[in-house]
Amino acid sequence: MINQFIKQHKDGLPDDDAQEGLSILKQQLKNNTNSYLEKENAKLLEKVEELLFEKTEENDIRPVLFLGDDNFTLLANAIIAAQPQTEKVLWYELIGKAQKATGSKPSKKYIAESKEIINNLGT
Repeated sequence: MINQFIKQHKDGLPDDDAQEGLSILKQQLKNNTNSYLEKENAKLLEKVEELLFEKTEENDIRPVLFLGDDNFTLLANAIIAAQPQTEKVLWYELIGKAQKATGSKPSKKYIAESKEIINNLGT
């Protein structure tokens, strides 16, 4: 259902009623404590946040950070937050691309696009 909603509203924000419903869904996903659904829950929460993100001239890409509640997530997200805005945007793109990846082997397109982002980031 969320995927269909994303396809229908990829050009702009949903109307007020839809935004209210998505906000309620977001809150329920945050409050869900079923550990066996944690990964699926995190993916759905990201999709809902993507739908609710309002683009402006100064931030045309939604901040995408590492998911989870482990030590790596806290450290990596803090390091990304400390980067200049131009680098943050590249990290958001790279992390967003990685979160959407599926399958056991990356495609050639995925590797090429990711490599371009990594080259733009530099060492």
